[in-house]
Amino acid sequence: MKDKPQQEASCTFDAILETMLDTESGVTLEDGKQRLSKATSHSEIHEIVRTVARKLCNSDGAAFVMKDGEQCFYVDEDAISPLWKGQRFPITNCISGWSMLNKQSTAVSNIFEDPRIPIDAYRPTFVRSLLMVPINIESPLGAIGVYWADQHVASPEQVMVLETLAKMTAQTLLRIGIDKAPIDPVPHSSDHPGDVPSEYKGAIAHTKLESVLSMEDLARELHDTVLQRLFSTLILLQNSKNYKPSAKLLTKLETCIEYLNTAIRELRGVIFGLEYGHKVAGKRHNNILALASEFTRSSGITPVLDIRCNLESVSDDCYFDIISVAKELLSNTVRHSQATECNLSIYLDGSYLCLDISDNGIGIAQTHESGNGLRNAKARAESHMGSFEVQSPSTGGTRFLWRACLTL
Repeated sequence: MKDKPQQEASCTFDAILETMLDTESGVTLEDGKQRLSKATSHSEIHEIVRTVARKLCNSDGAAFVMKDGEQCFYVDEDAISPLWKGQRFPITNCISGWSMLNKQSTAVSNIFEDPRIPIDAYRPTFVRSLLMVPINIESPLGAIGVYWADQHVASPEQVMVLETLAKMTAQTLLRIGIDKAPIDPVPHSSDHPGDVPSEYKGAIAHTKLESVLSMEDLARELHDTVLQRLFSTLILLQNSKNYKPSAKLLTKLETCIEYLNTAIRELRGVIFGLEYGHKVAGKRHNNILALASEFTRSSGITPVLDIRCNLESVSDDCYFDIISVAKELLSNTVRHSQATECNLSIYLDGSYLCLDISDNGIGIAQTHESGNGLRNAKARAESHMGSFEVQSPSTGGTRFLWRACLTL
């Protein structure tokens, strides 16, 4: 798809406003317009734009970028795994900067084939395709980007809807005042705009350490008190069934037991995040945690995670594939399985890296035939001389086992 200015879009604003509906999320441009009209702060604008942009374009991520002198500042994001929130890039070495400097939108279907893309910044992420539009095209204030994990050619409707959202965003920023609130509360060195002055580094490090200790204390407190009390309550309720209650009371007891089991699973997930979220080996591990968090938001299920390998040592291609497959399989679980439990494991088996996802749902045979997602998972495994199996355990549910050879 060729780059084109906003004013050359083939669809009219009115037509888009009336008809552009994300059938999965139910979000329209009118929703975004109404929310922005009520915004009174920069943080509100950031939150509205990033969430609405992602939903309108059915993308895997969205970023809100502000122009900060000669740099692009990635202020906020909504994505399946972390992108660049809080980071700065030279405006001349960033696709959002290109969009601002050239005052036009740009769609990139394959980031590895576009010389404007700083590949080193994108390689650790899930991104393979993107659409970037400037905010306030005549005198750009920033940009809105949406991203896809698979190769995707942005449609004219997606371009138009994001450009229209960018116009609304510009109007809101100008209404509130672009200088009314700083876009970064941490001062910067005058010699190196991306560096934090030395007098602030000690305070920031101390604050981070206090945050880590607080998270560990909170996790310990939750585990030793709240979780144990829930377990005790669960045991009492289970034992009460031995007193032969009436059918009506038994139904209520079983409902309470089910609710407690769900609360315990969710609390375990919270404790896991507090204990280990800051200790992980690198950004890739964090990406898995973010993917699990996204799954929880979509399904209401907190997956049990078991990651027993260093993902930082895995090749970029293999890591990208395992993230993409995990996302697709978890999406299948949300849409089709009717599950209440889910397990996700990543581990080494000899020379193979394994992704193992299972649930307690209705089973693959009752859901659907092998679709594009499962075929893609198989193809990705085979590209690494691996395999992909879909199993229906005797205990019920579905198990996906994806394997990639690491000795190629």
